[in-house]
Amino acid sequence: MECASSTSSSDWEEEIETVAAQMVLQEDVKSSRTWVHTINKNREKLGEFHHLVPELRQCSKRFHMYFRMSKEEFDYLHELI
Repeated sequence: MECASSTSSSDWEEEIETVAAQMVLQEDVKSSRTWVHTINKNREKLGEFHHLVPELRQCSKRFHMYFRMSKEEFDYLHELI
């Protein structure tokens, strides 16, 4: 009777290992699908102020997402500098 139980336990452990491996592989696939907006991709290459800010100004939503403030608030702070 112990042999049957041992085999069943071994099968169960093997199945758990297989499922765990599949989950790990699925996580790797998901993490490689990160989408980055072209504005953010070009930031290092083009520079932030002279190239990035004018491009962000074309889209208020993107501007606010990047700076966490409106264009008007940004301009006000920039004038203070």
